[in-house]
Amino acid sequence: MNKPALVAAAATVAAVAIAAPACATDLALRRQPLLPSGPPLAPFDWSGFYAGVNGGAGFGETGYGVPAGAPAGRADTVAIRPDGAPAGTQIGFNRQLSPWLYGLPVVVGVEFSGDWAGLRATAAGPAPMTAAAPGTVTATLDDLETVTARFGIVVNNWLFYAKAGGATATVSLHAVSAGASFDQSNRAIGAALASGIEYGLTANLVIGVEYDFVRLFPGPFTGIAVNGAGLTSDSPSAFDVHSIAARLSYRF
Repeated sequence: MNKPALVAAAATVAAVAIAAPACATDLALRRQPLLPSGPPLAPFDWSGFYAGVNGGAGFGETGYGVPAGAPAGRADTVAIRPDGAPAGTQIGFNRQLSPWLYGLPVVVGVEFSGDWAGLRATAAGPAPMTAAAPGTVTATLDDLETVTARFGIVVNNWLFYAKAGGATATVSLHAVSAGASFDQSNRAIGAALASGIEYGLTANLVIGVEYDFVRLFPGPFTGIAVNGAGLTSDSPSAFDVHSIAARLSYRF
């Protein structure tokens, strides 16, 4: 073989040797599966402290009795149905547990809520005083606080929960009739039940809606009217409060 032919053959072999690894690398890259652009999203975890605000609408039902010594023929009680727009804050702690209820995670926790209630109504009828003339009675639920235990079921970013615990509130009674008036506030104790749904918008922000039922037992209202007469009015029925509120919480 002459020298030019040897040079041409050597050049061909070198070109093939260089091209072969490049082709193999290109085929390997083509066969490699596409990788995700980022790490997979972690499941939403409800554990931790949170605090937030709430607001909505509510109404109540109660009744007050005429004191001993009231004129004959007067009705025994007057029914009052206050309503208003409660608003306030909530603070609590959740603990998410491993899946065990139909394979779903569950949440247990405790929550404190404090609301300005502002439920108020006036009814005509027997006022808690000895005056013979008909009067009016105004009942106001000034504030409402609850301490409850929470239990919920987790479905991804959704939390379906129920609450139960104790409640306390300030109940004010104002009565007016001819020649006399009466004002007093009592601290009432009772029980609270609630259910709601929350959704985790982000790792920290949670929105939700909740229905609450509270039953309070105000007890007797005893005081002195402006005419100097001693007056006592009993509450023969509990003060029931129903409300629904939107919630916004921040998870720490």
